[in-house]
Amino acid sequence: YCLGSSYESGRGAEQDCKKAVEWYGKAAGKGYAPAQYSLGSLYEKGQGVCRNYSYAAGCYLEAAKQENADAEARLGSMYSEGRGVERNYAEAENWSRKAAEKGNASSQNLLGDLLNQEQKYAEALTWYRKSADQGCAAAERNLALMLEIGYGTERNDAEALSWYQKAAEQGDVIAEGRLGSMYFYGLGTERKYDEALKFCRKAAEEGDAEAQRLLGHMYENGLGADRDAAGAVSWYKKAAGQGDVLSQCRLGYMYENGRGADRNTDEAVKWYSLAALQGDVPSQRRLGKLYESGFSIGKNPDEAKKWYQMAADQGDDRSMLRLAEGLGGNYSGDLTWLRKLADKGNADARRKLADILAAGEGIPQDLPGAVSLYTAAADSGDAEAARKLADLLEHGYGVPQDLTRAAEYYGRAAEKGDASAELSLARMSLNGQDFEKAAEHLGKAAEKGNVEAQRELARLCENGMGVGQDLSKAEEYYRKAAEQGDVLSQCSLGLLFRNGRGVRQDYGEAVNWFTKAAEKGCALAQYCLGSLYEKGLGVGQDDKAAAQWYEKAAEHGNEKAQFRLGEMYELGHGVQQDSGKAFSFYKKSAGSGNSAAAERLVQMFRSENRWPELPETLAYAKWDAEKSAS
Repeated sequence: YCLGSSYESGRGAEQDCKKAVEWYGKAAGKGYAPAQYSLGSLYEKGQGVCRNYSYAAGCYLEAAKQENADAEARLGSMYSEGRGVERNYAEAENWSRKAAEKGNASSQNLLGDLLNQEQKYAEALTWYRKSADQGCAAAERNLALMLEIGYGTERNDAEALSWYQKAAEQGDVIAEGRLGSMYFYGLGTERKYDEALKFCRKAAEEGDAEAQRLLGHMYENGLGADRDAAGAVSWYKKAAGQGDVLSQCRLGYMYENGRGADRNTDEAVKWYSLAALQGDVPSQRRLGKLYESGFSIGKNPDEAKKWYQMAADQGDDRSMLRLAEGLGGNYSGDLTWLRKLADKGNADARRKLADILAAGEGIPQDLPGAVSLYTAAADSGDAEAARKLADLLEHGYGVPQDLTRAAEYYGRAAEKGDASAELSLARMSLNGQDFEKAAEHLGKAAEKGNVEAQRELARLCENGMGVGQDLSKAEEYYRKAAEQGDVLSQCSLGLLFRNGRGVRQDYGEAVNWFTKAAEKGCALAQYCLGSLYEKGLGVGQDDKAAAQWYEKAAEHGNEKAQFRLGEMYELGHGVQQDSGKAFSFYKKSAGSGNSAAAERLVQMFRSENRWPELPETLAYAKWDAEKSAS
């Protein structure tokens, strides 16, 4: 045996593994356990002899029968891996335990692995700790994993970090990767991206897929290093090539959006597909979206539905919603997916289903059902559902009218920033003549950019209702709404500038705002604009333009415009003189209560001796009689 050892190690003789095999064989044949173990080791490694795992196992067995700890350890490993013997975990555990109890560190670690498989976590933890205390890097890493996850003991990130550090110092790649991850997420220590980068790089360069993915993430987002999208793609690709699902998905995203690489939808589809086929829900959803939109690959509703279906079958809410919408934004008659999503408690689905039931879109209207769904969604915090429920309660649609509960749900929605709910609360306050409370709600909605709230708050400020009269504030809020295209606010702003209320009188600005509102069909703005053209205020005097704007306003029923247009046709200003049209417009204006128009009608009757027509206009004759009597 000693001679064999000298030949194997090259100490005392020239190294010659063949001769070592020869001399170990002689001693082993005489039953010497150390020689049996050493001979088995050479056969297992294929040194000095052709590799023969089966023969190695036989040698180990003979030595193990004599309680040789090293042989027991190797035999346990071979049964665990099925190398030279048929895989047998019971035998692996048996021989590993014998060696472990003799203090063999590698067997203690392997025993921990075997017990872990049997979910005997507490006992596994004990053996990992024994092995780790002897400096076994694999055991140090395994112990850290148990402590990090909390198997067999309470979770302890700080101690896990310590053991990962010990294993990483010995070059354990997995430990380096996990150590990087813990620094990245701040587990057992404060978040340190520079340390995370250092350890992830070490593990990534050794091929650790998780470390490669984290390294890609750090480069993509500039964490611990300068932002480098191309570098991120490079590391994602390495991890994705090893089958890392999250990296495949991220790589698909990078190619889809042209980040760190040229935009390439085909490459995006390739990587998304690899991840999706491994069950990655975000990748399945993204494929559905790509085929639905058809961006660069052509629309394919069947493919879109297939991928959405795969994600939905795993419970993905957004994919269920797309299927419910029929991939077109309009809910199909089959509400199966929407109902499934609503049954899961998804507030968005409950609200959308309630919308359909309330409107009766393709199905019988069901207001009580809508109320029930709105209530469930609102009670789970959905602001839009709370507002819609409040609207039903306020008006008694599908539920008894209840203004108190309506105000409560409007309030819930308003607290979550729903400007329309604030507006509804303001309207309820106005109906109750509580102008101060209305102004408070309008102010909140107006600050969120709600046009109607800005206009109504301006009106309150202009008239001193609920707030002290403040014409400058009125101008401010009218302008905010007007600049968002609100016609009534544009007209009101024009009136302020025309009349010089709260602002310096400026007919040019008045013309500007009246024109914006008039072009959108506001009758009052059309009349006011006509008046400014007629008088030449803020614009060159132009009877023809005045008549055109008066006519537009008159068509919308503005009695003042009808009266002015009647005068222009009577006198031939801006239009060809036409007493018939003058009479017609006077009649329309008088019919709306314009006394000046009624007076002109009677005067026309008298001057033209059209008394036979007078019975048709008894209202004007009565007015004339009352005027004469007075």
